[in-house]
Amino acid sequence: MNWIDATSYSRRERGSVEPRTWEFVSGGIRVTVSRITGREGWFATCYDVPRVKRVEVGNVLVEAKKRAIGLVVERVTELHHTVSAWEAAQ
Repeated sequence: MNWIDATSYSRRERGSVEPRTWEFVSGGIRVTVSRITGREGWFATCYDVPRVKRVEVGNVLVEAKKRAIGLVVERVTELHHTVSAWEAAQ
């Protein structure tokens, strides 16, 4: 997976601080893993999928990225099952 640094850097900050936001885009769905000021750990957000907004996904970046993708897959699967059940009831 190709995660990119999506941190909004202040002047002269790039290269002198650790990235705070990582982004992965696939099939038109954007997943971000970022730090939140004043909070510990990494948080996942995917505005394209319900219930994935600032969800705590861990303290280790590599694991947080994996967990974020897993969370999005889980939510999309739930949505698919809900829509399928709804269509079957029509």
